[in-house]
Amino acid sequence: MVRIALLNFLFFFIGLGVGALFWSRPAGPAAAPEIVPAPAEGPAPGAGRKADPPAPLIPKSAEQGLSELLAALPAENIEGGTGTITGRILTADGEPLAGATVRAERILERGGARRGRGEAAPQDPSLEDVVLEVVASHRFRQATRREVCTDAKGTFAIEGLADARHRVSAQAEGYAFSSKGRTDQVEPGAEIEFTAEPVFDIACAVVLPGGGQPKEAMIVTQNAYGEQRSWTGVWTPDDPIVRIRVGAGAFKVRASCEADGEEYRSDAVDVTVEPGRQPPAVTLQLKGRPGVKGKVLFPKDEESDQAQVRLMRLAPGAAPDLERLGREGNIAWVHSHNKFSYAFRDLAPGTYAVGVQRGYQGPAVAAETVEVADHMVVRNLTVPAIDPADYLVIWVYGPKDEIIRNASISTSRRSKNQSSSGGGTVVKCKDGSYWLLRSPVADGAGSPGDDEEEDLHFFVSILTEAYGEKAVEYLPGQTEPVVVRFADPAMLDVTIVNYAGSGYEGSLMLTLQRAAPEERQGGTRTAWRAQPYAPVGPGRKGLSPEGSQTFGPVEPGSYDVVLSIKSAQSSFRPVERVPVTLKAGPNAAEIAIPELHSVTIVVDDAPANATLSLRPVPRTADFRSDQRIGKDGKAEFTRLTPGEYRIQMYGTGRLEEMRVTIPGDREVRFAPKPLNALAVTVDDPAGYLAKVGFQSGDIIVGMEGKEFQNLMEVQAIFFGVQGTEDVQLKVLRGGQEVTVTFQPKKAMAADGSRALGGGFDAVSR
Repeated sequence: MVRIALLNFLFFFIGLGVGALFWSRPAGPAAAPEIVPAPAEGPAPGAGRKADPPAPLIPKSAEQGLSELLAALPAENIEGGTGTITGRILTADGEPLAGATVRAERILERGGARRGRGEAAPQDPSLEDVVLEVVASHRFRQATRREVCTDAKGTFAIEGLADARHRVSAQAEGYAFSSKGRTDQVEPGAEIEFTAEPVFDIACAVVLPGGGQPKEAMIVTQNAYGEQRSWTGVWTPDDPIVRIRVGAGAFKVRASCEADGEEYRSDAVDVTVEPGRQPPAVTLQLKGRPGVKGKVLFPKDEESDQAQVRLMRLAPGAAPDLERLGREGNIAWVHSHNKFSYAFRDLAPGTYAVGVQRGYQGPAVAAETVEVADHMVVRNLTVPAIDPADYLVIWVYGPKDEIIRNASISTSRRSKNQSSSGGGTVVKCKDGSYWLLRSPVADGAGSPGDDEEEDLHFFVSILTEAYGEKAVEYLPGQTEPVVVRFADPAMLDVTIVNYAGSGYEGSLMLTLQRAAPEERQGGTRTAWRAQPYAPVGPGRKGLSPEGSQTFGPVEPGSYDVVLSIKSAQSSFRPVERVPVTLKAGPNAAEIAIPELHSVTIVVDDAPANATLSLRPVPRTADFRSDQRIGKDGKAEFTRLTPGEYRIQMYGTGRLEEMRVTIPGDREVRFAPKPLNALAVTVDDPAGYLAKVGFQSGDIIVGMEGKEFQNLMEVQAIFFGVQGTEDVQLKVLRGGQEVTVTFQPKKAMAADGSRALGGGFDAVSR
């Protein structure tokens, strides 16, 4: 389908695991280089006798009795199957790797009942239950494990597998493995390709500036030719051999560590790996790591969980600019997970400004000037108290007037023709209030085009784990607090009634969508910001094996249950919708899989690598399926709902299409017609297209008395009238010819403000 945008009259076509690493240490590790001796005044850090090994958890005398007890436990009867997983292993050079072990282990599926609201806290399982579960899991892995070796061509076939998901891995002495796709969720019938890369050992000596060794260091090896790949290993004095995954070639190795409160890093040392030979030992001399680090300190009445620290180079004698610092410079996020710490490492000597923002918007609220030389400078940043003039206060209450302290706050702005949203900067205070930083998005100030917007409204959206999501309108510049009150939430259990035996198991998705973008509740204007077809509810889970799903908690109100299906040619797309009205408490709904159809398109003399594209005729139906034409000249489209569809072929250079009706003939010969008209869709009765007299379904076939012959002619004519005030369009409406006066200048302006209220599609008449 070709869509015409009036803004510039351009025409376009809408085109078109990492595997686990397994390490095995070859015999005869490389010798570590000689360690630089420690200074005479004292032993090196980490020197001295080795610590005694920890006492075994189970006494030796009890091991035999434990083994007998475990052996006496009844074994579960686990059936195999007839499934097969195939694949091959190639080296990084594309050569087959023979003799590698490939293992498949069935994944133990664990289910659990969803605990409902109001239930008592679950009891911890007994020690006996924990032991039995561990034993059962271990035996399950052993019973379902299948192993094979690759042949001379590097291929393998693991047979006797049940119809279930498996974890597939590869191992071979001296190699590490990766794959092009996931290997932890593999079902029989799949084909896997592993890549094997050589594994080498590097013997390292890591030396502190004053001599001696750190207790631990990180070794990073990078390709010397600038490839964005690295391998990291942990070094200790007792284990100086670091394993890396590299092929033959040149590499750079460096070390870093923290000791006695200081950070150190070595220069990169060049290492050359020759085929069939161990790389030479290296000595990595640590030195001070220049930079700035510290913590962000918040006022005592705040419960902030994150902030943003910025760093900017300063000219000598210059003072920090808080406004500029809030927009530019390097960024480090601080949050409760890293104890509000930040660090900027490996800086060039000089003067820097380091400042802190409460969020990602607005200027820095505090800044310090720091001189960086040859070591890490520690500088804490203190966040000042909130200025009430810069914030909108929000209070969130539950159904029993309890303060909700764990809500997520975001903002949005809406008008008749557009909407925008953002996270906003929110400060949580210990009294339970939320403080939203005023900004152009949050408060409606300073954005181009605001004066031209009609019916512009601003909302704060509150997402809670216990009660769902709710959006409440506020006024720009409002000084009174925004109060949000949640009602008792609704829960919804949805069942697909004809799921079992449908043949669509594993291909369906249930979602819940708010029925209307805006509604009024209790005199308060509210809005719903949920993405279309997005599951609703913080505790949402996917579709069960029985074809049911629970949504919630959500605000009571009107929703649509949407059933979507995934086909081989497309992502998930909606095929059925059922409206529901949810009340507080439990609710139930049913939805059925509609009748779905397939059609095969036969193409005579199809060009090589040509592709057919199928779309529904209504422009608003946002669905497209692409299918490559096979050697037999056919392309099959499956799982289609009844309706009319457009089919176009790509790869020919021709702008043509044909239409098919579903259900209809199961096999249709491709007989396209040239695109020579524009179909009109009117979405908004108050938009520009409706105002000049267009109706949905109109077909524009000509302009100024001349009919279009092809799409290129449509394009040329439209380009020629860009500066024209009025043009007369020839339009077919219900089989009758009408004339619509079109104003290109106004249409372009309307398109720029998203006020067209519809759009155009290139079609064949």
